[in-house]
Amino acid sequence: MPQAGMSFGNEEIRDAVPVIFAAKVLKEIEDKLVFGKIATKEYEGEINEVGDRVVIRGLGEVTIRKYDPKTAKTVPEDPVQYETPQDSAIFLDVDQAYYYGISEGDIKKKQSDLNHMANYAEKAGFGLDKKVDTYIASLYNTGAMGATPYVLDATVDSKSATSAIGELWDALELVNVDRKFIVLPSWLVLRLLYAGIVNADDLKGELKNGFIGRVLNFEMYQSNRCAQPDTTKWHHAIMAGSYDAIAFVQQLIETEQLRLQGDFASATRGLHVWGSRVIKPKELYWADLQGVAETNI
Repeated sequence: MPQAGMSFGNEEIRDAVPVIFAAKVLKEIEDKLVFGKIATKEYEGEINEVGDRVVIRGLGEVTIRKYDPKTAKTVPEDPVQYETPQDSAIFLDVDQAYYYGISEGDIKKKQSDLNHMANYAEKAGFGLDKKVDTYIASLYNTGAMGATPYVLDATVDSKSATSAIGELWDALELVNVDRKFIVLPSWLVLRLLYAGIVNADDLKGELKNGFIGRVLNFEMYQSNRCAQPDTTKWHHAIMAGSYDAIAFVQQLIETEQLRLQGDFASATRGLHVWGSRVIKPKELYWADLQGVAETNI
């Protein structure tokens, strides 16, 4: 609350609105992202503009050697061999940039209407999050198997769905992944429902943010932005992996409000910059699955 005697001019009010609006938009993006939830953000740091590069340092290999006490006694110097591991580095480029621009006619009235501004923030957030999720979903073929799916099945129904998902679980178990995610399109979630693996109650609550629950030893998400190898109905690339396999960095920058020339209106605009890539390919697998119509329902 402003203290007695304090006042804010039009310029101060106008400068404050984009900051509030920008924060709201970014919150909407984070709420709606599905693939953005399965990517780690621990490398986000400070991002200033598109073109920035985040350096992710890795650890070099360490050689394990057998120790023989008998041989060691005959060595006059230290019998232990030493090495200097060579650090590796992965570069994550902030190479994606999208913006929103909103023109407001009666700007003073709209500024005082928080619900109105929130509705526009939601629309802006939905559009920006669609770009992010679609991009991260497209990284499915840059993991352990590259362009080759770990599971290939063009006849997926409620009987075979669990088998396909189980094979992905086994692949990640073999590389010691503890917390495992999987993202499924709606048709595949429906087949798990038919099979009795997913209950109707599982599809309530947090599902609006993509999360279904822990199913088949996966933390399972549903998204309508799973990548499609082609336009065939019920044909999607199913991504599964660890939460460290994909890195994602983002920032909403250059948010500002300005008066439009030649019009009695103001505008709000913002620039969303981000980047994402697979940084632990051994912990990311995918399945090429195509559903068929159910015959036993």
